[in-house]
Amino acid sequence: MKTVLLWRKGVRVLHEQKEWYGLGYHSMPNGRSYIYIRCPFCGAEVKAYIWSLAGSGKKCDGCNAQFASFGMAFKVIEKSKRKKNEM
Repeated sequence: MKTVLLWRKGVRVLHEQKEWYGLGYHSMPNGRSYIYIRCPFCGAEVKAYIWSLAGSGKKCDGCNAQFASFGMAFKVIEKSKRKKNEM
């Protein structure tokens, strides 16, 4: 497990990062190829289209973790607004 801190539009976002594993790849014509992913946070099995992973990623149906194409999953741990004097 790794923790990552990001700033997005004045909001401090703390992420937990874990590696996800594919359970099975299914090749289909016309952009319908998909993979089943086991969520490393909640254990849910998620169907993700390959084009979706290559683009903005896929969210877990169980815990809203975000799966990225490079094999990592991110889950928000904490969000907090930046105070004006921190800028």
